Amino acid sequence: MAKIHKSFYVVILFLSLSLIAAEFDADYFEPPCQTDDDCEPAWNEYFNCKCVDFKCKWIMIPKPEGPKIPKIPM
Repeated sequence: MAKIHKSFYVVILFLSLSLIAAEFDADYFEPPCQTDDDCEPAWNEYFNCKCVDFKCKWIMIPKPEGPKIPKIPM
């Protein structure tokens, strides 16, 4: 019975530590900003980095509409 309680407390300890670490890392992945110029330039061609709610967020660039290919009836 004591081993069950001990393992339960260990699980709670590790979960709480990981949640605290995730909260502190949020500023690393979404750094604070005032304008779009404060965000680092995007290195991915499909995304752009914009300032949204004072945090740098990756925004997907919409795909351009390509030429319409007519369907051939069979």
